[in-house]
Amino acid sequence: IRDRYRTMSPLLCMNSIINSPVSMRNKNNLEKLMGRLSNNMLKSKLEEYDKVEVDIICSPMGLLHKHELKGVSIKGSQWKSPKNLTCQDVNINLGVCKLNDKTLREENYIELNHATTGYAHVYMSFNDFNNFLKHPLMEKSMGEWKDTIKINECSYDESRESLVIDVYHDNGVVCYKHKFTLSNTLRIGEVRAEYIPEDGGIDKDDESIIRLKTMLQNYFNTLIVNLDGTHLQYKHMDVNENGIYLQLYVTVNNLPDGRFSF
Repeated sequence: IRDRYRTMSPLLCMNSIINSPVSMRNKNNLEKLMGRLSNNMLKSKLEEYDKVEVDIICSPMGLLHKHELKGVSIKGSQWKSPKNLTCQDVNINLGVCKLNDKTLREENYIELNHATTGYAHVYMSFNDFNNFLKHPLMEKSMGEWKDTIKINECSYDESRESLVIDVYHDNGVVCYKHKFTLSNTLRIGEVRAEYIPEDGGIDKDDESIIRLKTMLQNYFNTLIVNLDGTHLQYKHMDVNENGIYLQLYVTVNNLPDGRFSF
């Protein structure tokens, strides 16, 4: 599988400068090679994409002696995973990445030795967010609530300037459909859910609605989406008539060998 990613080995560039002064040209060449290798790896894992750009910050001595990258920036547009997780634009920035030197040296493949953290900005259309809500990952992540709550789809409420989600709630006797808005609170990384009463529907102060609201808030505030070893957690969002702009915490624990499974 890893043969797909092959390009000129970064180790060739490194070894060529071991006995010579470290110049800016050597550094630039190494960063380009590492970026090209990362690009090839990421493209092979996606189902579709319009743009994939990986920029690496590293030094020959840092890679040779510490086996680390100083930083990684990933930009892309029109990404689609094999199981239809989609987005319009993505911008990911990671900090120091510790690499497996043996894998890089012998297989010309990037493998992490330790988890690395950073943040992501993701722009999703409402269709993209609906793909996320209906994705098998969401069903798995519902845990104890999977037989009680089903989040069906989202839309934009212009009068409230809010993201609205349709929630099906099964109380064991009847399955009700309710609408809730999702918005930020004053605390970073926290979501607020608010019930939208309908004519002749259940009052917002009803015990079942209060309980459902609490369940939704707890779910989104504790949700960690695991994308084959890359964990995403909510930080902040902005919503307008064009779509949803998400800020996410990112932790990359490992990288899959083949295509993404999600």
